[in-house]
Amino acid sequence: MWSITLLAISIISLIAWYKTRGNNKYRFDILALITGSAGLMFLVDKVYTYLEEGVFIETDANAVLLTIILVVASLLIWLAVLVYSAKLKH
Repeated sequence: MWSITLLAISIISLIAWYKTRGNNKYRFDILALITGSAGLMFLVDKVYTYLEEGVFIETDANAVLLTIILVVASLLIWLAVLVYSAKLKH
């Protein structure tokens, strides 16, 4: 579940970056890079897990909690990059 969620956020941020690529204020490219690479890493892991155990999407409470933690961590890293780059400009 978390790999699909991260890849969905990556696609949304990639579309947002494409629409606002002239104005690079919010750095959606960084968010797409963070979530896309993490989502791809977890997708490869889920494929191997599926080949070994036969379970691709987990929807138990631990999977939902991990999804929330990964999304929040990705957004915090992205916000830290935004704050750091804003301080470099001033």
